[in-house]
Amino acid sequence: MKLKYTVFLQNVDDSITKLKLKHELSIVSLHQSDAYEFVKNLERCPIEMVGRKIIDSHIYNYETKKIYFIERELEDLNDQDIVDGKILTIAGKFQQAIIFPYLEPLLTALRLFKEGDIAYWNDYIYEINKIGTFFSSFSPKNRIFGYKTYSLLPDEIEHCIRFINDFVMPEKEYLKLAIEQFNNSYIAVSLESAFLNLMMSLEALYTKSNQELSFRLARNCAIILGTNYENSQMIFRDIKELYNKRNKLIHGKSKQREITQEDVHKCSNYVRSSLKKFIELKEGHDELLNKLDTLGFGQFEIT
Repeated sequence: MKLKYTVFLQNVDDSITKLKLKHELSIVSLHQSDAYEFVKNLERCPIEMVGRKIIDSHIYNYETKKIYFIERELEDLNDQDIVDGKILTIAGKFQQAIIFPYLEPLLTALRLFKEGDIAYWNDYIYEINKIGTFFSSFSPKNRIFGYKTYSLLPDEIEHCIRFINDFVMPEKEYLKLAIEQFNNSYIAVSLESAFLNLMMSLEALYTKSNQELSFRLARNCAIILGTNYENSQMIFRDIKELYNKRNKLIHGKSKQREITQEDVHKCSNYVRSSLKKFIELKEGHDELLNKLDTLGFGQFEIT
């Protein structure tokens, strides 16, 4: 009995298949006709329900007419292994060896590399060429807004491969919190929720007290991300404006739909750039924030 593991990818295109993964994992695609049959067998659902399922889950790309997923063959089993429940042992080992330490950080790395609403949908362990599955662990909530395709340009492929292969989830608690909120914004159920997740990520990175939060967050972000004085001024104004919207939202003073898709997009890009900078830095958090107090716009350099 040949077993295989599969996890579907949301909001991607053909460029994702160019990436080379570790642990004998590969990213593949199926055209619409084959995709419908594949999902029908995994989900054990009538063919007439499959179309709605793959569309609602955002694993289907309308332009390429394909679905995309990560897969890997697992060890063979015989009938007695199934009776003995060995499949659960294999699933548990795979979770501990691959899913938790590699696939979950991989998703974070891809999100940090560039913008795009990439996510995992359901995953499965199943017998090849058979109907139904033995095991499934992922079942995340889907975003209900802003589905931007994660698409890599040809000259980004090698850079992305190096980035995801070198990426290690940081151990510092403030970075864990910032990354957690960044990832939460990808499964938020509203623009407002995603926006607040992203603002909490910025707060975890750039502040250490509740004093002058808006000013310190905007100033520190502008110093670290700004390429020169003028660029830092622009970032400072952006963050101040975003933080003012955050304050109105949490204090109930925000008008309906005042948070826009552009606000979330802009905030997400600032969080992404900030996280990559902070992960690269060697200083401790308090040491870094104290250092920023002594610097002006355009004066920050990574040491």
